[in-house]
Amino acid sequence: SSAELNVANDTATDITAITPLTAQTITFTGPGDQLLGAAPIGLVATASSGLTVTLASVTPAVCTVAQTTLTLVSAGTCTINASQTGNATFAVAPPVGTSLTVRVPSDFAIALSHTGNFTQGQTGDVYTITVSNAGAGAAPGTVTIADTLPAGLTATAIAGGGWNCVLGTLSCTRSDVLAAGTSYPAVTVTVNVSTTAGASVTNTASVSGSAELSLVNDTASDVTTVIPLTAQTITFTGPGDQLLGTAPVGLVGTASSALTVTFTSTTLPVCSVSQSTLTLVSAGTCTITANQAGNGTVAPAPPVTVGLTVRVPSDFAITVSHVGNFTQGQTGDTYTLAVSNVGTGAAPGTVTATDTLPAGLTATAITGPGWSCILATLSCTRSDLLAAAASYPAVTLTVNISTTAGASVTNTASVSGPAELN
Repeated sequence: SSAELNVANDTATDITAITPLTAQTITFTGPGDQLLGAAPIGLVATASSGLTVTLASVTPAVCTVAQTTLTLVSAGTCTINASQTGNATFAVAPPVGTSLTVRVPSDFAIALSHTGNFTQGQTGDVYTITVSNAGAGAAPGTVTIADTLPAGLTATAIAGGGWNCVLGTLSCTRSDVLAAGTSYPAVTVTVNVSTTAGASVTNTASVSGSAELSLVNDTASDVTTVIPLTAQTITFTGPGDQLLGTAPVGLVGTASSALTVTFTSTTLPVCSVSQSTLTLVSAGTCTITANQAGNGTVAPAPPVTVGLTVRVPSDFAITVSHVGNFTQGQTGDTYTLAVSNVGTGAAPGTVTATDTLPAGLTATAITGPGWSCILATLSCTRSDLLAAAASYPAVTLTVNISTTAGASVTNTASVSGPAELN
């Protein structure tokens, strides 16, 4: 103003300390996409200050918010804002908004079917799987179907137009939208039926995808009748033990079904089979299996396996001899019976030597080392192997000569045993 003596004291300052409000943040992620018609949803939002967060819908035509409860109104994009205005200590929080899609409900449904009955042993039977949208809205996202076959069925193929199928897992997927009231192209599962499949089997298929209204129709079962094959049996006893070098042997096996029986050798180094002819190759154990594979009405027969021994040929030979002449009325004369193996292989099994005396001679004893002899039948037996070109210990037959015996008599001896060449 005018008439100021001193202007230095015409201005004054006052320094004031201002305490800043504490910053805060909001955590709010939202509930994700929803199906129209779902029950009201509780929303959760928190502030780092611990103060209450206020939630509000920016799109009330699609969704409304009352306190922390979200209510869906129509299909569309629902946007929700979370805010916190602060107080004397905390600053206003930066608002957080989230959006979610509200869809008209879609509902995948699955159907599973087949035609006619299956038969044990059948191949190429087919199941059909159909996926439809039973909801009121288009079905978005990836959809997957899976088939679970029952025991007795084996899948050989799975395919469908537009589907990406994996045989190993019996599953198919696709990602195109399916309009309400429509179906995807069908998926076919091709199966073979085991010969032991049960009389009734149940196949089960399921579908899964996003935005499902109901899970009740996501699984389907198909009960399938399996016609059993007629059982059959094989009769096959085999030709018995054989000598190496003998001619090929015809095999005879029959099936109760009257179908042709086939033969195989599982011991080719010893024997081989061509159709029904057995050929011996070497000494040893020959094993032959008879099979009948069945047909469209007859089940495979249980195989029958027979073993036989192929031996290198042995050949028992016998000689009977005596020393000097006999005299009427004489006692204690003897015959000697000698059994040898003149074959090329060891002689197996039980061997029997038998003597037939002529009239005028009466046996009083028969014996030999290692032999079991019976005087009444004039026979001796033993069971030890006799190597090729070897002989058993001799059998001695002691006789008395009748006083009326003829001037010349003939004694006869014989030998018998298994695997005789001659």
